[in-house]
Amino acid sequence: MRNKDVKLNRKPLTEKQMDQFKNFNKVLEMSQANSGGLLQKSWVKWGLASLAPIVAGVYFLGQQPKNDLVVAPGTKTDSNIVTSSVGNSLTETPAQGIVPPIKGADIEFETFVFDANEGQRIQTKRGTSYAIPPNSFQFEDGTMVQGEVEFWSREFHDPMEVFLSGIPMEYDSAGVEHKFESAGMLDVKAFQDGKKLELVPGKQIDVSLMATSDDDKFNLYQLDSESGAWDFKDADCNFHTIAPKSEMTIEPTVEEVMIVEPVMAKEDQYILDIDYDRDAFPEFGSYEDVKFQVDNNKSQFDPIYYNIQWKDVKLSTANEEGLYPVSLSTYDTTIVVYTKPVFEAATYQKALTNFEENKSANRKRREKDLAKRVKSSEKEFQRFKAQANFPINSLAIYNLDFPVDFATKFAKTVAINARTDAGEKIRLVYAYNIDKKVTSCGLKDVKMRKGDHVLWGVTTDNKIATLDGNWSRTAIQEDSRIDFVVQNDTEEIIKDIRNRLY
Repeated sequence: MRNKDVKLNRKPLTEKQMDQFKNFNKVLEMSQANSGGLLQKSWVKWGLASLAPIVAGVYFLGQQPKNDLVVAPGTKTDSNIVTSSVGNSLTETPAQGIVPPIKGADIEFETFVFDANEGQRIQTKRGTSYAIPPNSFQFEDGTMVQGEVEFWSREFHDPMEVFLSGIPMEYDSAGVEHKFESAGMLDVKAFQDGKKLELVPGKQIDVSLMATSDDDKFNLYQLDSESGAWDFKDADCNFHTIAPKSEMTIEPTVEEVMIVEPVMAKEDQYILDIDYDRDAFPEFGSYEDVKFQVDNNKSQFDPIYYNIQWKDVKLSTANEEGLYPVSLSTYDTTIVVYTKPVFEAATYQKALTNFEENKSANRKRREKDLAKRVKSSEKEFQRFKAQANFPINSLAIYNLDFPVDFATKFAKTVAINARTDAGEKIRLVYAYNIDKKVTSCGLKDVKMRKGDHVLWGVTTDNKIATLDGNWSRTAIQEDSRIDFVVQNDTEEIIKDIRNRLY
């Protein structure tokens, strides 16, 4: 066993000593002039002052030549990579007439990031796709957009999603009121650095929208963001029948949290022992004794660095090559070296076992999630009958609709005295006609056509209240009190109502 010279808990530096070490060049001169001391040992470790609390110690194995400092290069994201995420942190004023009825339950956007100069073909998690040509975006002042953009998309495929969005479904044609039966609706936006973007005049995005019907009675409408009214766009959408559910690909939503595969430390290279924040580096999992080996191809490490009492030592997340930058800072100088996580011979086998167990647990968790998604998505995928193909020339809300006539001869206004089971008034009442596949809404008076309806309401404190069973307009007596049951679990009651609708 090698003799080890361990120097821990050094006495704190005096003010005079600290002043001497502020000049990094002088520090190097002092270290190079020292022919003995720490660097004559094959194994070195020291304790740091309280100014650098994240480092537990640093040591090296073997001897390496002294080299010059390598400055950290910048990193660049591959412009061909499209990243996707759900949800967003930006806020925008909704279009006229859009008022989500339940706070915090609106349908989230799926966000894609790509290079606007190259264009992209995007597919959402629900199967809808967008073909976006290069150089399609501009700012509101007409300036062309360069570089990365965020493309936002969300879809609405059932009455509950439309209800939660607050998007109006009324359409006026020649003074006659209609309610929309929808085969699918989408909402698209684009941003760069928080600034709203537009499509360049003459550019269009080709859309293939997952649809719940392949009936050619459905036409395309666009919502006017200023007036809140629907504008007819196209009567010639191209429908393609889709593959059956069993042939569709369903990906698990559980993200793999894979820990890095263990690598044995090399005897002839420098090793750093860093006390890192475990929460900031989940890829190290429950590993113990992770060391960081200096990469000689990317860094020129000088052993005199071990003689310096650094003000700060910082471990950063891995770059695209899987190397972890380590920043060593004095008061006026920062050195960056690139490292690989490694394990010494004594801990390597234990780390390897840990890795295999983690990989197995990840696989089981994803398989369980996939099975759950297949089961919960069965009805939804059965509902998709076709893909509706059409171009769009602006970023807006589009609806594949059939207007259902709600003129007086077809629809009757029903006065509903809706109350909660505690006697409080219901703020809004919704009536979904099962036969016509349309939803009516009212503060008290609700227009209803013939047939059975599913009824629900929204309370003044933004909770959903429901009624059991199906209701026809003839079963509701004018102004008679109907008690709705308030539901506290919004997510569960939305699933329950959705199951009743189809």
